[in-house]
Amino acid sequence: MKTAMQELIEKLSMKSGDSFYPLAFYHDNDKIIKEALEKEKEQIIDAMEKTAMYVSAASLDKEIGKMNFEDFYNQTYNQNK
Repeated sequence: MKTAMQELIEKLSMKSGDSFYPLAFYHDNDKIIKEALEKEKEQIIDAMEKTAMYVSAASLDKEIGKMNFEDFYNQTYNQNK
């Protein structure tokens, strides 16, 4: 299973019909790609930790238990969309 970031990088690298473009893409953007993938990894780990805390807290507090995961996401990441 690929993450969204991995799929994006793969699609961007295949954007050109030039068979050498993917190699150049990775070479030219290596540092940025590695930083983005590391940040994504940290976000996934953080989300798992927060989910575990939410599930634990929900078992102790019925009001927290009423919150769904979309509410939790919006509250955690300040997204109101």
